[in-house]
Amino acid sequence: MVALIEHQAKALLAASGLPVPRGEIVRDPGGLAAVAGFPAEARLAVKAQVPAKNRASAGGVVIAGTRADAEEAARAMLGGRIHGHPVNSVLIEEALEIAQEWFLCVLVDPWGGGLMVQCSDQGGTGIEERLADGAGARYSFRPGDIPDGETLARAWGWTADPLRDQVADLAGRLCRLAVEKDLLLLEINPLGVTTGGDLVVLDAHVSVDDAAEFRQPWFAALEEELAVVHPGRAWRRRYGGDLTVTDTEGTVALLNTGAGAGMLLMDDLGARGIRAYDFSDIRAGTPAGRPERFRAAVDLILQGDAVDTVLICIHAGITDLREVSTDLVESVGTLVAAGRNVVVRLQGPHSAEASAEFRGRAGVVVEPDMRRAVDAVAELTRKAS
Repeated sequence: MVALIEHQAKALLAASGLPVPRGEIVRDPGGLAAVAGFPAEARLAVKAQVPAKNRASAGGVVIAGTRADAEEAARAMLGGRIHGHPVNSVLIEEALEIAQEWFLCVLVDPWGGGLMVQCSDQGGTGIEERLADGAGARYSFRPGDIPDGETLARAWGWTADPLRDQVADLAGRLCRLAVEKDLLLLEINPLGVTTGGDLVVLDAHVSVDDAAEFRQPWFAALEEELAVVHPGRAWRRRYGGDLTVTDTEGTVALLNTGAGAGMLLMDDLGARGIRAYDFSDIRAGTPAGRPERFRAAVDLILQGDAVDTVLICIHAGITDLREVSTDLVESVGTLVAAGRNVVVRLQGPHSAEASAEFRGRAGVVVEPDMRRAVDAVAELTRKAS
């Protein structure tokens, strides 16, 4: 699954005839001439294009009263960071007068396999808590069913009402779009109702099924930008396995084998109040003699400004760990030189000889037992903080 950033999601919606505000994307200060088409006294929204929610709380969304103010806000954002993500582009769009905010979400039902549609007339900030408290309505459909607006209005028990009819019709169009484009999630929050009674998509979160990219030609045009926004994506596509940044404020980075082990380590660290920077499964079975896969992983880890400790936890079945350790030596040295603590835990064929490569190295702790390795990580990150 890969998440689009806002302007990509809105471009997808606009191409399907769905209502989005007029906007321009700016990738560097020299590109601000693109907003000259807005009136000088226009009220504009300036939004950092990063894969994070609650951007406004970190200064990633600014409402400007004039075009000049919008340009100044864009310059201030570009090159900065929002929730740990670098701001490589900003979206400048017209700020509309909104009378009401709704929430709409179409996703693949994880239990039934069909579509689940959620709707609430209490959209905006804090919608997750309101939904948890029972606000709004949801309905699940059988696999293969694509509900239209009339079906949704009936499922939600809505009687004839012009605004609700518009919302139901838009929700039905989102369902069809989700199926046509292989979307796992299509969330609009907020869906604005203008003072004139029109609907407009103010923000959108879209996740695409990356297993279906081959049959979605429109997606290829986004690849270059997505590789920058989601740096772990390029690593996964080139080297296999998985390396995904999950918390840009995390203090411990993981470089491990096995998805289950990755989740276990993240849970164990979380139980100790430690935030993990990434989810990792580098797959020990990848052929040896390719130190570049570790080198690229370390480059990604070093982008984590808050990371002070790295846990390398490799459990192999038939892979000779002496070969793996040889590939790892350079990367461990790079991490130590960058001021990161490193804990190495190797288990599998020839693990004792492989571990010997790292014993006695400054900045490196070798611990064969997983529990004690996590204890060592906890102690190191505690001291670093």
